[in-house]
Amino acid sequence: RFKSNFQCLEETLSKQKGIQVLPCEGGWVAILELRSGQSDEELALRLLEDQNLIIYPGYFFDFGEGEFLVISLLLPSKIFAEGADRLAGGLI
Repeated sequence: RFKSNFQCLEETLSKQKGIQVLPCEGGWVAILELRSGQSDEELALRLLEDQNLIIYPGYFFDFGEGEFLVISLLLPSKIFAEGADRLAGGLI
C-alpha cells in the first residue's frame, strides 16, 4: 500500500510546477519540497483549512530551511488518492 500510495502521489503531482516529491527511502511518509514562497507551516495550515487535509510541516521532522511537507502513506489507497487530488488542487 505504501508503494502504490507513493506512486499515486508522484503521478498526481507530476505536472505541478514548483513541487518535487523526494525519493522515498522506505518509510511510511512522503516528503514534498516546494517553492511557493510560504512557510511550510503556512502551507500545512492552508491545506487543513481549505482542503481538509492533515499534512505535516517539515519542521515537525527537523527540516531546517526550505519548504517541506510530510504526508502519511498509511491511508487506504482510495482515500489517499482523493487526498492527493485535493492536495494538487490546493497547491495551485
